[in-house]
Amino acid sequence: MKRKYFVPIGEKIGYLTVLGTKKGLYECECECGQKTHVKGGYLVQKRVFSCGCRSNPHKDRYLEYFKEKFWGNVQKTASGCWEWLGNKRNGYGRVGYKGKLHTCTRVAWEWVNGKIPEGMFICHKCDNPPCINPEHLFLGNRTQNIRDCFAKGRNKSVLGTKNPNSKLTEENIRKILSCSLSSFEKERLASEFNVNKETIRRIFKMYEISQDNTLVRTKYTV
Repeated sequence: MKRKYFVPIGEKIGYLTVLGTKKGLYECECECGQKTHVKGGYLVQKRVFSCGCRSNPHKDRYLEYFKEKFWGNVQKTASGCWEWLGNKRNGYGRVGYKGKLHTCTRVAWEWVNGKIPEGMFICHKCDNPPCINPEHLFLGNRTQNIRDCFAKGRNKSVLGTKNPNSKLTEENIRKILSCSLSSFEKERLASEFNVNKETIRRIFKMYEISQDNTLVRTKYTV
């Protein structure tokens, strides 16, 4: 037997106020002014809170409500940083926006400066990962982003001769990168530097030499 749910007229659930019943559904008015029809079970179980204006990206007022909720998760500090208080990964804020998971820095930047060019990253002037203050952010390409990470000491791995387990120096890596990645060369280089062929392959994946002849690590994992 199908279970029936009763919701009192005038009851407010989330942003919806129950007006009456119509064709087995509850007619509700949202705080935004829109009317919608909802199953009684959805109201009782609190599965629906609005007409969709706060969750559906295609609704006219979605962005307005989303921004209100977004900035409500921010704490402004004396240093000028706007720190994200919500969900984080590796210290960086993350938020569900328009059906996808985004970093909060990218969302905040695009609202102020427009679409981020393809291949560009958002970097911090303040070196504070939770900060989403657009004035503390700047655009950088992959190389600039990695250099900024190293310059500010945010790279947790110890590379090259600074790593006691390392067999290769920076000069060794430069020499390897100057060669080709053919099967013959990989085998020759592995023999010359007393490492396996997989290490040679990883070096080509993880490092590059920039235009000013600086050795740059392009990836943290392969």
